Amino acid sequence: MSRMPPHLLQDGILGLRAPEPSDADAYLAFRNDLGAAGDLIGFVRGVPAHKVREWIAGIENRATITLTAVLLSEQRPVGYVNVYDLEPVSGTCEMGLAVFAAEDRGKGYGRRIIGLTLDYLRDWLNIRKVSMTVLADNKPAIALYEKCGFAAEGTLKDQYYIDGAYRSALVMAKFLR
Repeated sequence: MSRMPPHLLQDGILGLRAPEPSDADAYLAFRNDLGAAGDLIGFVRGVPAHKVREWIAGIENRATITLTAVLLSEQRPVGYVNVYDLEPVSGTCEMGLAVFAAEDRGKGYGRRIIGLTLDYLRDWLNIRKVSMTVLADNKPAIALYEKCGFAAEGTLKDQYYIDGAYRSALVMAKFLR
């Protein structure tokens, strides 16, 4: 029997753990889903498999934290979360996440990823404020973030050039304490 990678955080449905080489196929499929990756800021689409494997091998989780969300009942990756720009003196950070496959969206996995991550950031890293940047036309993501207590703090007008058009973004934030 193969050893399952340890989960840093879990809630009985999802576990968050460091990305493993076995997660490469899930990340690769997501990164090459032109529709899904187009709604994420800063993602290059059309990534070859060796680049995904190299990226996973290079993750150290020191200056940033990247975790794979695993559906515990099936032990399969369903998404990820990335925490970056950690400012320990100010108690702030940035966060981004995604659920990989269309068939896994709308099942509450994003909400669970956010909840587990926010609890960890507040309770273990003493973070008091988390910010996210989301494309202003990504209505499902905005609705999820608002449901999780994030509020819009500002608009970045025509901030990103994606698929031949400039797109605006919202900066959203939540105070954890």
